[in-house]
Amino acid sequence: LAESSTKKAPHIHSFIGSSVRNLTIRKKSLPSGERPYKIPIPNTHYQFNMATKVGIIGAGGMVSYHIQGFQQAGAEITAIADLNEDAAKQIAEENKIPQVFSDVAEMLAIEEIDAVSIIVPNKFHAPLAIQSLKAGKHVFCEKPPALNAAEVNEMIDAANEAGKELMFNFNNRARPESY
Repeated sequence: LAESSTKKAPHIHSFIGSSVRNLTIRKKSLPSGERPYKIPIPNTHYQFNMATKVGIIGAGGMVSYHIQGFQQAGAEITAIADLNEDAAKQIAEENKIPQVFSDVAEMLAIEEIDAVSIIVPNKFHAPLAIQSLKAGKHVFCEKPPALNAAEVNEMIDAANEAGKELMFNFNNRARPESY
């Protein structure tokens, strides 16, 4: 997707607060003479309602990307949890995150946290997402969602029962080489 036929595909966060008038759909390889087609969109501002207070589960290598993304979107990172409490403390100190936990359940008990970002090894995605949803938190989870379809269905059921959002970080969908 691109705003016009001359611009490159924007990153998703670039839609926040920007006006979009036309989107151009491009096929990966257009047959000779075929042109991209445009979809007219009313002059509206795309605005995402996101939780303002976020807790992060996992202090590994991807955490800086999640912190930066949430902060750019206007969220406040209020807590971080990791079994390696020293790693969580270091990330918290570097990013001015006020609360550090080695126990996820303790962090999830904090009422002011609206959502969590799950950045842990794949085998823990589903159990932590379900635990977080049952604790009343929205969930943003790294890819892959789970180890199998049954776990994904359990995650979806937990989100529906809790009335909370469950999102996965399929960030490569917005990359130009993906279409």
